[in-house]
Amino acid sequence: MKRFVAFPLIALLAILLLHNCSESPTQPAFTGAEEVPFAGFETIIEEAGHDTTGLRALFGVSVGKNYDSGSPEPQVLNFAFARGAQKSQDVFTDNRAFDMGDVFLTAAEETKQLDRRENSGFVHYGPSLAPEFQPETQYTFQATGSSNFPSFSFSMLGPRFIVEIVEPATDLDPENPFTVTWRTPNGTDLSVVEIHPLALRITRDGGSALPDSIYDQLIDQVKPLQKAFRGLARQAIIEPNDWRDMVSLIEPVPALAIKTIEVSQVRLFVQQFQLGAVLTEGRRILVYFSTSESRILNVD
Repeated sequence: MKRFVAFPLIALLAILLLHNCSESPTQPAFTGAEEVPFAGFETIIEEAGHDTTGLRALFGVSVGKNYDSGSPEPQVLNFAFARGAQKSQDVFTDNRAFDMGDVFLTAAEETKQLDRRENSGFVHYGPSLAPEFQPETQYTFQATGSSNFPSFSFSMLGPRFIVEIVEPATDLDPENPFTVTWRTPNGTDLSVVEIHPLALRITRDGGSALPDSIYDQLIDQVKPLQKAFRGLARQAIIEPNDWRDMVSLIEPVPALAIKTIEVSQVRLFVQQFQLGAVLTEGRRILVYFSTSESRILNVD
């Protein structure tokens, strides 16, 4: 009887050890960030090892988890997008998108048709609501095709979880560098970190408020910090000057003697990209899946 009991116990320990080993790739130790150039979505694709030359179509799914200030629960948004381009056009920037028929996205037995908008003979798809996010679910794009574009179907496995910001969680010290730490699922090709000033404290000599028109111009000129990184889980050190002095004053500025422009809140935004490419009837098509998380942090 003792032998009969011992065997299941040993087997159970072995199963638990194997289970823990299988889980470890999704819980990697945080390492130093490998920063890469960032100048937009096209650069993200190139840095992930995909040639953007001659791309004829782009299909994408984006899942975002947004924490607003003071809200313990995030708002989760799911969107889908598609665009086609002629051979001589740039699929990223050219607005003359061509007809690909009707475009559908299916996940977990839920199918959504992307909104189709026609303007001057050109057709744009989305952004439209995508199926509700389900971890490790097969996502399939389908296009019925047109005279300019063949019928198309492509599937990719969605990520295991939405990218997670580990730190900072609430507040930042404006006088010291801070560490942004985040975790991304397996299959991530690249991640992007952005920091956007939300509210500005503006003071000037004399203490009176700036005119609304000048204040609005200043807000419009605030530039976010944007950096891209490779790897599964990373840490990035952000220096104060990288995000505190991001205001470009419009010239000429009236004689208001602006003394200081300081950030009181920032939105920290981390997005990961998972990319796949397919060739259909000589046409190169790129499909991507991205997840993101954003948090509002106080600057004290």
